[in-house]
Amino acid sequence: MLNKNLNVKGGNTHKVKVIDTVKDYFELALSLMKDDKYIYRGISSDDQKYPKLLRYGNRSEKEYAYLCEFEKYYGLYARTPNFWEFIALAQHHGLMTRLIDFTSNIFVATFFALHRKGKNDNYRLFVLNRNRFQKSDDWNKETRFVSEPDEKMSNILETVFSLASEDGKDYILNPNYSNRRIFVQQGLFIVPGLLTRKHIDTIYNQTEVEIVINARIRKHILERLKNLGYDEYRLMADLDSACTEINTL
Repeated sequence: MLNKNLNVKGGNTHKVKVIDTVKDYFELALSLMKDDKYIYRGISSDDQKYPKLLRYGNRSEKEYAYLCEFEKYYGLYARTPNFWEFIALAQHHGLMTRLIDFTSNIFVATFFALHRKGKNDNYRLFVLNRNRFQKSDDWNKETRFVSEPDEKMSNILETVFSLASEDGKDYILNPNYSNRRIFVQQGLFIVPGLLTRKHIDTIYNQTEVEIVINARIRKHILERLKNLGYDEYRLMADLDSACTEINTL
């Protein structure tokens, strides 16, 4: 295992651990899991660092329109008690939102980093301290999601995300387990206060450990994770995922 320090924008220096063996990976993973303050995101391409609204070009100006349009339809399938649950539901069903998926389980993050072959064999895990972010629960106590005709979603967006301010706060969102995927993936989200790539980079600048997994051991780690119960069928938990998993036999 090769360790080095990486200087990133903003003056932050974090450890980069290059993993070359399966043994090194599991030793590091188990040591990190001893502390529940950590949250994890696994990626196989640099664009995956960013929320969907910024991943395929800059669609930040459409955020309001997307959420209002989603509001027209979601009531046919679910109801949510507040804005946070509303936007988490939208993210779950594939809407382009500002949410960035994280998990409290390093094995889940590792699976999502490795399960699709990266173009440049770029398999990385970002380990962040959850205590660095403002808790969405604090905001939730005073606010409910409303959908009356005279209510404006833009007002809620401005309040939650501080869109009119350069000092937008970044929240950590622990959604209710409203669907099976969030439950089995131990999912949570980072909600950036400002919707720009530059601001998202400042979130990743808070990384405490960046884990780089050698492409040579990708399949070996995936096999071990599958034996532990971390595969597409169990983590996606639907029939489509079952068929995808069967096709790998």
